[in-house]
Amino acid sequence: MRAEYIPRLLHKLMGWVLWRYERRKRKWTKVPFRPDGNRASTTDPRTWSDFGTVLNAYRERAWDGIGFVLSAYPDLVGIDLDKCWGYPDWRDRSLGTGNHGKAQFVHGAVALRNGSQDLG
Repeated sequence: MRAEYIPRLLHKLMGWVLWRYERRKRKWTKVPFRPDGNRASTTDPRTWSDFGTVLNAYRERAWDGIGFVLSAYPDLVGIDLDKCWGYPDWRDRSLGTGNHGKAQFVHGAVALRNGSQDLG
């Protein structure tokens, strides 16, 4: 996780959680947690934290990642591009062959964002 890639605009918002992979019904899923180690809920704002608190907890303990609850802010849009660089599974992070179409989409989204008002 590279904190410097997270837009500063999001740093200011409450809605951050930690997550850990857990196996459920033969599938891996990302389960949200609070910085204190208790489970978080994607529907309960009382279980969300600020970015700094979550980032510190992530660095102090063995979490698999951090996440942001988009439903807290209906004007924000998130795009999930898991597996777009050729790794079919969270355990294999090699770049593999990649996917040219998704790569073009990412570059287009970045260009669009860079051409709009600065949000950060």
